[in-house]
Amino acid sequence: MLAGELTHTEPYHSVHPRMEQAFRFLEDCLAQGVRPGRYTIDGDDIYAVVFQYAPQEKEHPRYETHDRYLDIQCIAQGSEFQYYIPRRELVPSTPYDEVKDVTFYPFCGGSKLHLKAGDFAVYFPSDGHLPAMPDECAGNCIRIVVKIKC
Repeated sequence: MLAGELTHTEPYHSVHPRMEQAFRFLEDCLAQGVRPGRYTIDGDDIYAVVFQYAPQEKEHPRYETHDRYLDIQCIAQGSEFQYYIPRRELVPSTPYDEVKDVTFYPFCGGSKLHLKAGDFAVYFPSDGHLPAMPDECAGNCIRIVVKIKC
């Protein structure tokens, strides 16, 4: 797991061959604005999904992991908490869904990240993550998730 600000992404470009392209897309979105939906960047190898919502407590929060993609989760508007825990510490509550590339796990603590507009977190297949949790700021969030095939 990596976390940082979009104003300082150069050190992360070498983490994956498509990382620089993903960060350029995110920077453009923050500069020009973006609407909810799916955006193709490079076919199925790299794409983005934009969500707009008001973070709220979940009755049964759950971690997720992905086998084929890494996530760059970036806040374009608002703020929220996200949780992180190493996958090896999680016990699946659902079998792996190959179509959606996701496995879910019950919430069991972990590290809490506060992300605000312009912040990002990168989650690899070895990272459990739980986004869209409310912080002390009320209001809508726009979160951009760039999916990069591993």
